[in-house]
Parts: sequence; C-alpha cells; structure tokens
Amino acid sequence: MALFGRKVEVAPLTETDTAFLGEWSQPYATMVGALKAEFEDQVAHFVAQHRMTGIGLEGPLDREDRLLVAASACTLSCGWPGFRWTDVSEVLLYADDFDRDYRVGGDDGGAPELSGQAHPWGTVLISLPSLEDSFEDPHDGFHVGYHEFAHVLDKDSPAASGGAGYGGLPFNIDGPFATEMSKALDAARVALELGDSPLDEYGLQSPAELWAVTVEAFFEMPGAMETAHPRLRQLLDLYFNQRSAN
Repeated sequence: MALFGRKVEVAPLTETDTAFLGEWSQPYATMVGALKAEFEDQVAHFVAQHRMTGIGLEGPLDREDRLLVAASACTLSCGWPGFRWTDVSEVLLYADDFDRDYRVGGDDGGAPELSGQAHPWGTVLISLPSLEDSFEDPHDGFHVGYHEFAHVLDKDSPAASGGAGYGGLPFNIDGPFATEMSKALDAARVALELGDSPLDEYGLQSPAELWAVTVEAFFEMPGAMETAHPRLRQLLDLYFNQRSAN
C-alpha cells in the first residue's frame, strides 16, 4: 500500500499555489507550523508525481484542478510526515458525474450515479464539478475527494489484504487500535441505522463505505461527530495525527 517513500526533490508550491489553497481548502487555511509545512510538501509531491487526466473536459487540466485533487488526498495524510500516495497510479477527472459504464450523462437518459470511484489497482475517478462543489461547501459532510482517497487507504484493496478484505479499516492500523476502531465504526453503523447519526446513509452500503463517509464527516462536521460519536472522533483524531502537529 501507500508507503513513506524515498526522498525525492520536487519544486515547492508557489505563492500563487498557497494563496489558492488558502482560499479553497478550509483545513489548510487553519493549519500552522509543522502540519502546514508537511501539507504543502505532500501536495507539491502529489502534483509533481501523479498523472492526472481530464475526461470529456474542454482543454487541458488547470493547475488549480490538480491542486484540489492533491489537497483532497493530503488533507488525510498530512499528519504522517513523509507519507506518499504510492498506490495511486492515475487520477481521472471527469467533466461531470458518470454512470457505472463511465459515461458522462449516459446514453439511455438515466441520471449518472457516481461522482467518484477508487479502483484497487490505483486509478481514482472523480467528477471535477463535484470536487469543486465539495471544496465550496466545507461543512456539509460531503467531499468526494476525501471519500475516494479514504477508499485508497482502506483494506479492501487486494494490494493490502491479499484479496481477503478487512471490512473497510485503513491499511495502516492493526492490533488493539484496529479492534477499537472496528467497535466504534460498528456503533456508528447501528446509530446510522436508527437515524441517530450525522453520517451519510450511503455508509450503510458496506463497511468500506461506512469508513469513507466517516472520514468525510470527521473533516467536514467535527462538532456533529463529537456529539454523535465521541469515541470514534477520538480514535480518528489519533489516527490522522494532526492536532499535535498543528
């Protein structure tokens, strides 16, 4: 899975880049000190090292689009110094939401179903308008970028689990901490089934989807998560390791 990679020199973000991120990324706008520096370093590496391809777009991808993709991933990982998203081989940015045959709009008149998808072999698909909407409203509990990169972290990937699957838990936890996280996620699932959770009901689709919507809510609705799922919020604080670095 994604590893703390060997040191590779890349060009740092420009002042224009950081100004853009400060305007668009609410998490980055609140970062200070070591966490802010790590986020900027990870974003610079992500933009420099990952292929991003537009699908159905008019013209080439803007640098700002690439920065939003990188910010989505690195918002999750910036509490882990030196982390690199080595399991992401390519990001495909679609002109709109797409159906399960990857058609924008579809030929049968049906509404597109997907705003994002992460494949276990490393390709991440994201609707560019949905990604922009995700950053424009940082408190609604929906962020397609966080959601799809949370899937890259989960253990349903054959690269991480040998095909066995681990019920959506992130690859980089194990032992008692993994047990505690499983218990907290199970409790959140029960609350969601009863209508007592701020989590998106899409999380009931599978353990992996529950993990992904939980990550979205952790970053976008921290107060609601603290009220509804305090133990889960505490474990996610420990997992993402960002408070102390900030």
